Amino acid sequence: MRGNALDGIKLAVARAVIDWFFDHDTPLVHRDAWLVPKFHAERVLAVCLRCERLFDLPEAGHGAWLSPPPPLLSGLAGKLLNDPKGFDRSVLRVAEQAVVGFFVTHGVGAPGSASALPPGPVVRASGDR
Repeated sequence: MRGNALDGIKLAVARAVIDWFFDHDTPLVHRDAWLVPKFHAERVLAVCLRCERLFDLPEAGHGAWLSPPPPLLSGLAGKLLNDPKGFDRSVLRVAEQAVVGFFVTHGVGAPGSASALPPGPVVRASGDR
């Protein structure tokens, strides 16, 4: 969007494509339209020997980490951010403790320690499908 006469056309085309992709009778099962598969935790963990899974939230949606959760949204925002049926937000406390435990174990942020993360990436598996 550049604030010119074509913005309306761009918006209409984008909405049509998004509606076509999401508003159909076939549910998107085991597919995450928002994350390229090569970045899903299982694929990363399969090739990264130094990576570790801190937790797994297979029932979580992309908005799981929003706190407080937004009121029920509709349309595309709702499909992306509303909690899926059956998701229990109380599991987030355990996941948060796993993240804190990781930093405590690796001395990140402790007095007298370097502020940098330890070598090697960490896979955060929130909402992986």
